[in-house]
Amino acid sequence: SWPRLECLRLGTRYCWSTPPKITLRGIVTLLSSCPKLRGLGLVFDATTVDPLTDEKLGGGVCNTNITSFDVGSSPIERPLQVAVALSAILP
Repeated sequence: SWPRLECLRLGTRYCWSTPPKITLRGIVTLLSSCPKLRGLGLVFDATTVDPLTDEKLGGGVCNTNITSFDVGSSPIERPLQVAVALSAILP
């Protein structure tokens, strides 16, 4: 946990030959561990999104401080589902 971390940028300037292993769940975990995060740059696997349920997406984790989010060349298959999931945790 890095409760004072405000900016984290990892590998968004390059195209990687290996697919990312970070998932949307990983982003939720990161946001819950870094509540003061304002800038995030992270390549993640957006090809698998958990199905929508009645439960609040992200388990209630929500970061309203993020003002920039760079996803680099993150692979994505269902953009609408990813957008809904991200808007729940990063309104």
